[in-house]
Amino acid sequence: MQIKSLTSNIAVTQYNDVWSALLEWMTENHPDDIPIMFWADLSHPELSPESLALFQQYTDEFVAEVAG
Repeated sequence: MQIKSLTSNIAVTQYNDVWSALLEWMTENHPDDIPIMFWADLSHPELSPESLALFQQYTDEFVAEVAG
C-alpha cells in the first residue's frame, strides 16, 4: 500500500496530543527528515511525494514505540 494523498478534516485541537508526540518522536529519531515532512513552523505536514513516503515509512515505527 502506498499513501498517495493526505487530507485533514479534523480541528487541530482534536489531534494536538498526537501531533506533539509525533514531532517529539521525529526530533529524537529522524531530525533530518523534519524539514521534508513538515512546514517550517511545524503546523502542517508537507504533502509532497517524498514527505508522504517518509510518513508511510515511519508510521508503524512511531505507533509501535508510542504503544509499546
